[in-house]
Amino acid sequence: MKPVARTALRPWLALLALLFLGCSGAPEDRQDVVIFLIDTLRADRTGPYGRFPSPTPSLDGFAAESIVFEQAYAPAPWTLPSAVSLMTSQPLCEHRVAVDGETVAPEVVTLAERMAEGGRRTGSFISNPYAGATSGLDRGFDTAKLVQGTTGDRLAPWLDDVGGRAFFLYAHNISPHDPYNGARGVPKERKVEVNELFDRFRHLGREDWLAGRPLGTTRNEVAQDALRVEIEARADAIGRLYEADIQRADRQLESVVEELRRRGRFDDAIFIVLSDHGEALGEHQEWQHDQSLHEEVIRVPMLIRLPGAEHAGLRISEPVSLLDVAPTLAELLGEPALAENARGRSLVPWIEGRAVAGGEARVVSTRWNRKKHYEPAAARRGNLNVAIREGSWKAIWNAGPDTLELYDLARDPRELRDRSGEEIERAQRLAALAREHAAPCLDASPEAPSVPELDESVRERLRELGYLDP
Repeated sequence: MKPVARTALRPWLALLALLFLGCSGAPEDRQDVVIFLIDTLRADRTGPYGRFPSPTPSLDGFAAESIVFEQAYAPAPWTLPSAVSLMTSQPLCEHRVAVDGETVAPEVVTLAERMAEGGRRTGSFISNPYAGATSGLDRGFDTAKLVQGTTGDRLAPWLDDVGGRAFFLYAHNISPHDPYNGARGVPKERKVEVNELFDRFRHLGREDWLAGRPLGTTRNEVAQDALRVEIEARADAIGRLYEADIQRADRQLESVVEELRRRGRFDDAIFIVLSDHGEALGEHQEWQHDQSLHEEVIRVPMLIRLPGAEHAGLRISEPVSLLDVAPTLAELLGEPALAENARGRSLVPWIEGRAVAGGEARVVSTRWNRKKHYEPAAARRGNLNVAIREGSWKAIWNAGPDTLELYDLARDPRELRDRSGEEIERAQRLAALAREHAAPCLDASPEAPSVPELDESVRERLRELGYLDP
């Protein structure tokens, strides 16, 4: 595939353009690029990934014009490390941004910095502080704002300022992350009750971290178990609240698309929709996210709309990762600097049909827990886990007990039957790959940093999301 930038200039016109750019800004043939991230959106709860009736009519329409990656994975099961991986194309055990207070290393150049170096105006509009200055991901953005939700109206002033220049837009909306806002079909008092339960549940899990104690010092699993029973009893209401907030996120996506269409900036843009992680809704006896690497937590939507809706409707079953976004953009745009030091791979060969059949083993996600503790889960899986895909097989290696779970997703998509005892050679081989991948995390043995000093607006936003106590 040739770069999707506009028609190349003749040499003498290109020289004039470069002279002009010295005074005015970005190259005229630069492509607009949008990454629209919907926080906490698991793939199987959207129309393009089989949910019926669909709660995502806007995403459904977008998918009809896009390439849909059927098996896309978040590099980590919660926002902070996953967003850093997206913007650096580095896995968690390489960038090591695993807990509050850790930021992208100064020598690492982010995707936004590369986009700015290439001449684009860059804007970040985020509703989750972990995707901004808190982690160092504000670097490279001319405009970086913490907002309640990115909509077309909120983007309009920035787009006015951008004018005719090419841009890179990163929008990170928080719905359907709890606390839930939607309440369609659910009494308001039940919504308040669920949100309060989730706040208490999250606090109990991180009690040691908040107090600066080693995880597991406080044995409060009895209290956590009691809360789990209360949450399970409200599973139906939680599912409906989650879906109502998905609908809210879908409307926000529609408003951004419509604003860009109105300005004539949509059809020629590369527009990517994805999520940073999913959400456990009772599967594997888990709720919320960041405490496992099962499909409900790490399998996410990923859709790429190319200019002119090229390859519209194409569906790709190869397992892919958010680490692949930067290398894919580099090849699509013909800008190799975007993929410098990237650990992901370009997906253009799959888009073009040039890739040979996949199936090789590949790490798709890593969990490095240094914040939460639930004794039964810690005993079973420890705090460092690696997920690997190989064909239809998925392995989850648990570093603490040095165990490996193995599932055949083709026959067991809900990951209910561990086949590691039957597929011994495969299990041993994938465990060895996981150990190699996790070595930097195993060697680090860091102490969790204290909760950092934060701007009050950021602290308030984290409190709203339940990440900091009042």
